[in-house]
Amino acid sequence: MKNLSINYIFLAILICCLFSCTRYKKYSITGDYESKSLKPTIVISDYSDSVIKSENLKNGEIMLQGNLGQEGFHQVLIHYDDEKKTKLYFPIWLSGEDLEFHFSKNLQEYPIIKSENEIQNSLSKYYKILMEESAEANIELASANARAVKFGDVLRDEAFNQLYYDIDAANQKLEDAQYTALNKFAKLKPSTQALFYLIKETSLDLLNRHPESYLAMLKSIELDFKNDNDHIDLVTSLNKKLKIKVGNQIDIHILGIDLKGNKFNSKILKGKKVILLEFWKAGNDLSRRLRVDYNRYYKEYSPLGFEIIGISLDKNENWWRAAIKDDQVSWPQYSDLKGSDSDNLDYYNIDVIPNNILITVDGEILDINVPLLTLGLDLEKYLKATQKKGII
Repeated sequence: MKNLSINYIFLAILICCLFSCTRYKKYSITGDYESKSLKPTIVISDYSDSVIKSENLKNGEIMLQGNLGQEGFHQVLIHYDDEKKTKLYFPIWLSGEDLEFHFSKNLQEYPIIKSENEIQNSLSKYYKILMEESAEANIELASANARAVKFGDVLRDEAFNQLYYDIDAANQKLEDAQYTALNKFAKLKPSTQALFYLIKETSLDLLNRHPESYLAMLKSIELDFKNDNDHIDLVTSLNKKLKIKVGNQIDIHILGIDLKGNKFNSKILKGKKVILLEFWKAGNDLSRRLRVDYNRYYKEYSPLGFEIIGISLDKNENWWRAAIKDDQVSWPQYSDLKGSDSDNLDYYNIDVIPNNILITVDGEILDINVPLLTLGLDLEKYLKATQKKGII
C-alpha cells in the first residue's frame, strides 16, 4: 500500500510537469540596434496589456527570453530617455518561436524582424509599406517640430498659427499615410488575421473619415471572422459612421431639454453660420477643462456667426446644472438626462467623450472630434474668410 501511494505521488508530479511544459511555450528575441550610445528599455505586453517582459538594453544588443502564456499579438514599447518621451510602440506576433530584431539608428522605425511565422511576416510587410507612405510626412513633421522648439516662444500670432497649422497638416498626412498603407496591405491580403488586428487598432478618427473603406476591408475577411464579436461590433459601428461623416448632410436634431425646460428649436440658430456640438459630462474632467478654451473661442467668434450647443450626457440634473454654472457657460445647453443611454449619442454616433462635431447651420459636417488648435484654424477658415468676402 505504501509503495502504491508513492507511485501515485510520482505520477501526480509527472503529470504536473507535463502540464507545465505544454502550457508554457518559450520565446526568444535576439538582435541589435545601431546606436550603442543609447540605453533603451524594452517592454513587451500581452493582449490584456499585462507586462510579460521589461528589460534595459545596452551595448547595442538585444537578448530576451521567457515563458509565453498564450501565443498571439503582443505590444512592444521601446523608450530611451529619462522622461520616457522618446518612444516607439509597435505590435509583434509571439508564438513560441525565435525572433530576430534589427533596429534602425534612431529606434523610431519598425524593426527588421526575421521570423518563420506568416502572421509576423505580414505585420512586417504592412510596416514596410507604412514607412514608405509616411516618409515625406515624417520629414515635414520633424521640421515643423524643430521650428516649434527653436522659435515657438518668440513667434507672433500669425506666424505661430502658421507653424502649428504646419504641424497639424503633417500629422494629417501621417494619418492619410496609415490609411493608404492599410489599403495597399489589404489588397495583398497576406494574412487575414494581421489585417483584422490592424483594422481593430485603427484610430477612431480614421474610422470616422473612411467608414466605407474599412467596411470593404472587413467584408473581404468576413468568412474568417463573421462570428467574431469584435468583427460584428466594428461592422455595426462603421455602418453608423456612414451617416456621421465629414461632408455628409444631416438634420441638426437634439433630444432633451434646456435649462428652462424647453425642447430644442432650430430658431435659436438664426443668424449663425457654424455650430460646434459639444458632448460633455459633469463628471468628466477633460470635457470641463476644454471649456476654458471654448469660452475664449465663443467670445471671439460668436459675433461672426459661431455657436456652440452643449449636449450633456449626465443623469443627475443637479450636477448638470451646477457644472454649467461653475464653468460660466453662456451657450445653449441640452440634456435628455439618460447618461450613457442618451439618444443623442446614438443619433450622432458618439462613442467617446469629450467629443464634438463642427457643422454648418445647414447641416453639413465640417469636422469630427476637432482638436482645440484645429478648431481655431477652422473658425478662421469658415468665418473670418467668409466675412472678408462680405458673406457674413
